[in-house]
Amino acid sequence: MKSEGSYEQIPVESLKIDRDYQRKLMPGKVKAMVKNYDRQALGVLVVNRRKDGDTVVLDGQHRLETLRIKGVPLAPCKVYEGLSKTEEARIFIHFNTQRANPKAIDIFKAQLGSNDPAAVKIKEIVEGCGYRISFSNTGNETTGIKSVSVLTAIYEKGGEEVLHGVLDIVKMAWPGDASALQGIVLHGVHRFLSAYSTDENLDKDRLVSKLQQTPVVILVNKAKGYAKLMQGNMATNVARAMLEVYNERLKYKRLPNKFGAFSVEQE
Repeated sequence: MKSEGSYEQIPVESLKIDRDYQRKLMPGKVKAMVKNYDRQALGVLVVNRRKDGDTVVLDGQHRLETLRIKGVPLAPCKVYEGLSKTEEARIFIHFNTQRANPKAIDIFKAQLGSNDPAAVKIKEIVEGCGYRISFSNTGNETTGIKSVSVLTAIYEKGGEEVLHGVLDIVKMAWPGDASALQGIVLHGVHRFLSAYSTDENLDKDRLVSKLQQTPVVILVNKAKGYAKLMQGNMATNVARAMLEVYNERLKYKRLPNKFGAFSVEQE
């Protein structure tokens, strides 16, 4: 094989499908993907840049059609160079029988490489808060954030101010603690702030102070306890744990439970 592949952002309209080995497009599948469109969940397309200049899709034709319908100009791709048609077909078979989905960090890296506006802005916000995007799995990093899918989700839902607010709370509450940068914590802080940022009773100084007194491992263990009682996703359960910590020994101006049937107020 002539190349192990690199990650790039490629214009959607320049990508082609070779029907000699590609299966027939399934409109129903495309319709469902459009309806439930999630930019990060689509992952990356696998393509080959042929010697004649054409770039053909080896894996991801339904995702490509989804991107076209959604009007997305660039597609994140793993790019092979100069493969023969036989090699293309072999890779097509491999990805459709032994699929290995790319990591979110690889997608994000490709987006940065193509100057994707959202990815560039997220990186700018992260660095402005004293952190950085970590592309390495080695070392004991206290400022590196690997959970780019969570950062992206927060940014897409709330924009620059909300992402900045989440990172500020984390930095003030657990400075230098790498465990505070895991996805479930970042997502949980976002879930909490989304529920209470407009509540007149929320005292952010108290929130930071109470979190400073609560190690991340304790907060996560509380969240796991809620998960056993109530199920639900971990982000919501981290937010429940934050609510418990915030309201502890507070007689007045307690925050109401906004996370479902179990009332933390009655603990």
